[in-house]
Amino acid sequence: MTGKINLNNFFESKEVFLASDEKLIEALKQLSTGHVPNNMVRHREVIRALVINTILNKRHLERLDSQNRKLTYVVVVLMVIDIVLFLVQIL
Repeated sequence: MTGKINLNNFFESKEVFLASDEKLIEALKQLSTGHVPNNMVRHREVIRALVINTILNKRHLERLDSQNRKLTYVVVVLMVIDIVLFLVQIL
């Protein structure tokens, strides 16, 4: 991703919740390397980074859950086929 993200607009417009993973990672890079001259607002940058990490983690878990469901379906189908073949051999 090229160009800086205006973090204030990114959060105020709630774009952060719909942004691509790449854009979220770019925002994290900015948050982790940017300079915050005012110690009174430094906590805001930490909270923003936590929000972005939470969104990324949620998406990652959703992808894993989807893959797990597909794999479970395949395993169940294969088990049913195995049971049917076993029963056919017995009879």
